[in-house]
Amino acid sequence: YGYNKNDKNFKPYGHFIGLLAKAGDKGGNILMNMGPKGDGEVDANDVIIFENIGKWMDKYGESIKGCSRTPLQVQAWGESTLKDNTLYLHVFEWPTDGKLVVGGVKGKVKSAYLLNNRSQNLKSSYKGVDLTIRVPKVAPDTVNSVVAIEFNDVPSGDNYRLLSPTISQNVLRALDAEVFGGVKWASGQKNDNYVRSWTKEEGAICWKICVAQKARYQLLVNYDAPAGNKRRFV
Repeated sequence: YGYNKNDKNFKPYGHFIGLLAKAGDKGGNILMNMGPKGDGEVDANDVIIFENIGKWMDKYGESIKGCSRTPLQVQAWGESTLKDNTLYLHVFEWPTDGKLVVGGVKGKVKSAYLLNNRSQNLKSSYKGVDLTIRVPKVAPDTVNSVVAIEFNDVPSGDNYRLLSPTISQNVLRALDAEVFGGVKWASGQKNDNYVRSWTKEEGAICWKICVAQKARYQLLVNYDAPAGNKRRFV
């Protein structure tokens, strides 16, 4: 992004660390740069942002550099990346009950550990294709804590997304869905991450989901339509 002396809306460094993980999760790349001031000096706020990103990368860069797209479906707690037989879990919402549930992962676990503390082996157990890892109740990082899982072979993922009854929100993003009946995706940019052309009753947007236990969920839908054409969801 460029420099503007009148723009004081500096994003927290955690925002950019999240972008790194999200790009890696999808198998993409991200170029992080900024514009200096008119005299060539770098703004002090930008220096702080990049210094903190660098500190995080010193600890967890292994989970970003050289990694490929995750084999997993969307996870409620965050993103994941893959390198060889190791799956890296980028946990943005740390489980307060000490149970990190990885939905729909197939493979035999060799070991699991916090990336900033390899000596502490974390216990894990399967229930079907859902893997539960016992983690400390306090997150080791305030922005993005990384858990590494080494498998005997390259892990694979299930076709269904596991909903979590403990995470604050399970966000079903439009661009993660399947569309039918003439419904189309928009461009996917920040303010254009929705579906459009939903003009027929046979139109549909679908997510393949599953649950591991009984729970009650409140469904919130964001939608818009021309005046007079809005219908109530039942």
